[in-house]
Amino acid sequence: AVDRLLTTDPGAALETIGNVTFFWVCSGYLYEARQYLERAMSLLPPQEPDSVLVEGLWSLGLTRTLQGEHAAARPVVVACRRAARAAHDTEGLARTAYLDGLLLLLEGRPLAALTVVEEIGRATGSPPSRPPTAATALCRLLHVFALTACGRLEEARHEALGLRTVCTASDEYWTRSYLDHQLALIALLEGRTQEAVGHARAVLRAKRHIGDDFGIAMALDVLAIALCDRGEDRPAAHAMGAGLRYWETVGHPQRGTPEMASLRDECETRLVQRLGRKEYDHALDEAARRDARTLVTWAARGGPLPKG
Repeated sequence: AVDRLLTTDPGAALETIGNVTFFWVCSGYLYEARQYLERAMSLLPPQEPDSVLVEGLWSLGLTRTLQGEHAAARPVVVACRRAARAAHDTEGLARTAYLDGLLLLLEGRPLAALTVVEEIGRATGSPPSRPPTAATALCRLLHVFALTACGRLEEARHEALGLRTVCTASDEYWTRSYLDHQLALIALLEGRTQEAVGHARAVLRAKRHIGDDFGIAMALDVLAIALCDRGEDRPAAHAMGAGLRYWETVGHPQRGTPEMASLRDECETRLVQRLGRKEYDHALDEAARRDARTLVTWAARGGPLPKG
């Protein structure tokens, strides 16, 4: 449909792509989303800013950010904010704040990310007590990520639990599962490994339910670290291998907030020291040979390692 619209109506093409970009990104079609967005934007005739243009710019900025091309994403964030203001698009401004904050967070600037999402909360009059819209839920989720990255763990946990309650009441999975991811990370940083394992497995159950391969990859990393902290070395190595498998499915190297990189590296170092390089590599190879969905089912439930 988009291929057809690109030749007949680039604006409609951009609207169509914008509506599915988030789904494509979660499902492992990050590169395809970016290619289509860039084609549509290049064909779009000059126009007054509207919600379609805002959505298109936001989607393009998201794909570039998640591909790690931060310098290329920054001008798109600026253009998206400008278009949202010109179109008087309040939701668009909130989504832009999320994108801006995400970019800052991935650049290792959590304090700046906090400032961005707190400012949009004040500007839009969206206190935590009010049920969130899709855009303000993203901003509140990012606020939890930024608080965690700043080491303000008690505040992060309090906000995560509050927003998680709202998500549960509305049967919402995507935001809730990322809140569980942060609760797992907070528990890890506070030395509560059993709780971390429980939250990581909750993430995997939810992500499996909605088919979010990007989130599954992130959750497998957290689970591997938590299992390693508990001394369950072979399951931890298996989870690490499963995580690598899913990062390949998503289509780019392991990502996440900067603190995750050091935790992953430390986990791998400990596993190699305790298992030996040969046994560790064997566990990764086993995970690579197994069916991906079987791996996630095992990781979400625990128990004996899958056979075959």
